[in-house]
Amino acid sequence: VLAGALGKMAKDVILLSQTEVGEICEPAKEGRGTSSTMPHKRNPILSTAISANTQRIPFLVATMMSNMPQAHERDAGYWHAEWETMDTLLGLVGGVVEKSVELLNGLEVNKDRMLENLERTKGLIYAESISFHLAKNMGKSAAHKLMEKACLRVERENRTLQEVLGTMELDIDEEILNTCFNPETRVPHCIQLIEEILLSNGD
Repeated sequence: VLAGALGKMAKDVILLSQTEVGEICEPAKEGRGTSSTMPHKRNPILSTAISANTQRIPFLVATMMSNMPQAHERDAGYWHAEWETMDTLLGLVGGVVEKSVELLNGLEVNKDRMLENLERTKGLIYAESISFHLAKNMGKSAAHKLMEKACLRVERENRTLQEVLGTMELDIDEEILNTCFNPETRVPHCIQLIEEILLSNGD
């Protein structure tokens, strides 16, 4: 489970560090992640190693699980199969943790690129939040249909969602609407959720 969680993180790093996304980079180190043919490349070596380890772990766990229903105290051949398997598991998980610590301690985040990528949707990523506020006065179904029409206009008219909504009569406070289009208002909520999850796991 630990390896799976860290493997998910590594997969995200690999995807977010792609040139087309460019939101994060692994910690820089001379000679690490370079390409033999393309000197400008900065490959996510740590995340790749983490991902490689996590690919092997589920099948080793399956070996341990299949050895559980042994005859009597210890069955010939079953518990022997656990020895090397457990050693390998511990080595792989240990490697995942070690590389994950190094990755997180030196992870570079490009906030400007993150904001740029968010705005590529012309505000459509905020549609659900706005629909939620509209539903308080007009009902969920009506709010959803209204936002569907507004989103179609965004694509058809090549305008932002905020511009389109500005031409419509909406039963929503302007201050709340502006808050919905501010990505920074989401950060405190994310932090709160993370803290709640960590505290619940601690209990």
